Amino acid sequence: MDATQAINATQTFIPQTQPAPLAAPSDISVPDLGLSFVYVSFSAGYPPFRKLDKDVSEEVDAAKGARTRAGNYHKKLLGDCPSFDQIVKFVANSRNRIHYRLTKPWGDNGLRVTTAEIYLNEYMPKMSAAEAEYRQMAHEFLDEYDTFVTAAAFQLQDLFNRDDYPAKEVVAKKFHWTVAPCPVAVADDFRIQAGRDAVNLIKSHYQNHYEGCIKDMQQDNWEQLHTVLTKMSEGLVFSESDKKTFRDTLVSNAVAACDLLKSFNVSKDPALEAARLKLEETLYGVTPDALRKDLYLRHEVKSKVDSILKDMDW
Repeated sequence: MDATQAINATQTFIPQTQPAPLAAPSDISVPDLGLSFVYVSFSAGYPPFRKLDKDVSEEVDAAKGARTRAGNYHKKLLGDCPSFDQIVKFVANSRNRIHYRLTKPWGDNGLRVTTAEIYLNEYMPKMSAAEAEYRQMAHEFLDEYDTFVTAAAFQLQDLFNRDDYPAKEVVAKKFHWTVAPCPVAVADDFRIQAGRDAVNLIKSHYQNHYEGCIKDMQQDNWEQLHTVLTKMSEGLVFSESDKKTFRDTLVSNAVAACDLLKSFNVSKDPALEAARLKLEETLYGVTPDALRKDLYLRHEVKSKVDSILKDMDW
């Protein structure tokens, strides 16, 4: 069964709940969550091209009169290499702007989840496009690898050691990109030979675990909304003589957060949904350029954002 088939049985969540801390409502069952949520793990990497130089570390300690190892000197093996730096930045941006933005933490073990709908319609299309771009950058880097090593020799001078640089075939294996989805396991899926009491106990443990995860997710939802509102309020500060500048993402991030919070409000918190709707209505038809040019509009939007912040029990 492929990933799409595995999560085909989906349902869309309808928002509601109350400001954190929250108790998970009893009408959200473990099987419902198992059908509607997807665990998603994301791993991407590249050769580190950093190495501890023990000789230089000892030289620095000696030069400074240290009587013990006081620090370590790590070399950037490629020196100033924009092509490699671009790959490092791209992976970080993909993790932050796609993986973290479109998923929520689930428990305290590093797992993250998203809804099946978001996974199919937004997460995977964006991650697939990012993977294609990442692999193209890695391919281009490998084509120029020998040139980059030569350039590093010129930049590093006495710090250069040719033995620090693996063969191209070894370097190629260090580039990786993996997205692994898995439907959230539910107690009913366990194939165990146990009595009714044991099965009920397992289900009870799972229910308690899920309720704790839901509380944490709702807390994260409120924190996300508060962050978005606070950034908007601060970004729209102005006076007649001085308008604070802001990026277009001040608006686009807030709009995106409204959409995501609707899907992730699994406890159906009415207060969260009310605040989300107020922000959504405030931003309807508003553009960054309009906020920069229209002083009245900027004042009106900031006032509404500040009102949401003031009215909610954060």
